[in-house]
Amino acid sequence: MTARDRAAGAVFSRLDVLVDDIVAGIEEQIPAYRTLTPAQLAEVTAIAGWGVRRILELWTSDSPLTEADLQRFRGIGTARALDDRPLAGVLRAYRLAGERITDEIAADRTAGLTVADAMALARLWMAAIDEISEALSLGHSEAARRLDEDRDRALAELLADLLDGRRVTLTALADRARRLDLSLPARPSVVVLAPPPDVGARQLVDAVLSAAGLAAQDDVLRLVRNGRAFVVCDAAQAAALLGELSGVADGARAACVPAPRPAEVRTAYRLADHALTYAPGHAFAARPWLSNGDALLLALLTPGSGPGPAPDPSEMAAAVLGDTLTPDNAHLHEGLRAVVRTGSAVAAAAHLEVHPQTVRYRLRRVHEITGRSTGDPWDLFVLSAAVLAAGS
Repeated sequence: MTARDRAAGAVFSRLDVLVDDIVAGIEEQIPAYRTLTPAQLAEVTAIAGWGVRRILELWTSDSPLTEADLQRFRGIGTARALDDRPLAGVLRAYRLAGERITDEIAADRTAGLTVADAMALARLWMAAIDEISEALSLGHSEAARRLDEDRDRALAELLADLLDGRRVTLTALADRARRLDLSLPARPSVVVLAPPPDVGARQLVDAVLSAAGLAAQDDVLRLVRNGRAFVVCDAAQAAALLGELSGVADGARAACVPAPRPAEVRTAYRLADHALTYAPGHAFAARPWLSNGDALLLALLTPGSGPGPAPDPSEMAAAVLGDTLTPDNAHLHEGLRAVVRTGSAVAAAAHLEVHPQTVRYRLRRVHEITGRSTGDPWDLFVLSAAVLAAGS
C-alpha cells in the first residue's frame, strides 16, 4: 500500500464527518446555501462526498478526470441553473471543499507522504477545479439559455415557486427577475380564479386578462393548476381583471389578497385559495370576488382548516374598515357601530340622537370607503365582525 493509499484511506474512514464539516463551512461562508431545504442540503452533501472520494481516487492512481466525471459535473451545473443557485457560489463551494481536504491530507503525519505527493494532490485539485469550473459553467449557461428561450415556461416556474415558497430570498428573486427582464411589483396582489363548471381555468384566465387588456403583459404572472388559475400582478392590474370577471364568465369567482412583498406571495395565495374554498354562496351576491378582509375573516372562522396560523383579528378589522378607523372619520365608524348594535338606521339614529338621514349618509360614506353595504347580508356580517374585532 502506497503512502497515498494510506492517506486516502484515512480520509475515507471518516468521510461522512469530514463532508458534514465541509457542508457546514459552505453554509456559513456562502449565503445562498443558508436558505436550502433539507432535501437540497442532502443533495449537496452527497455531491460533496462523491467529489472528494473521486479526486482522492484519481490522486492515488495518478489519473486525470475522465469524460464521465466532467459530464457529471456538467449535469450538476445544469441542475444549479434550474434551481437558481448562483454559479459563483457553486464554484466557491468546490474550492472550499478542496481546501478542507488538502489541509486534512497535509496534516496526516502517519501516512508517510512526501512533498511530491502533497504537490501532486494540490496540482490535481487545481486542475480539477479548472475543469470542473468549465463543465459547471457550460451546464449552467446551457440551462440558463434554455430558460431564457422558453420565457413563458420560466415565468410560470417563477410563479409556481412564489406560490409554494421556493427560492424566494431577495437575492434569488432579484437574479431571476434580472435574467427574465421582469419587474416584480413591490407589493404584489395575488388573484385566485375559480371557473364555473362549464369553463376551464385556462379559458377563464385568458379571457379575463384579454378583457382587462393584460394578456400581452408578461409582468402579469399566471399559472393554472388544480382547476384554478392564479395571477400575480400589481394592485391596479388586479382591480382591472376583477372588474371584468362577471362580464367574462357568469358564475366565475375570485379572491384577491395583497402580499407585503414578493417573498410573501405564498401566504397571500394560501389565504385567497382558502377563502374561495370556504366562502358561502351568498358571499358573492354583491360582487363575484372576495377581498383581503373576506379572506382574513374566513381564516379566523375556520381555524382547523385554515391556510396557516389564524390571523390577528385587528388585521382583519383594518382590512375591512380601512379609513373609517381614522380619527377624521370617527363619526362614520360611530354610525356603523350603532347600526351593527341596533340593527337598523332608524334605531341607530335614536341611539345616537341624530336624524335617520344622518346615519344613512354615514353608511353611504362607509360604503364608498370600504366597498361594503349594510344592505347586503354578507357585507353586513363582515362589517359587524370587523367592528367587533376593532374593539368597538
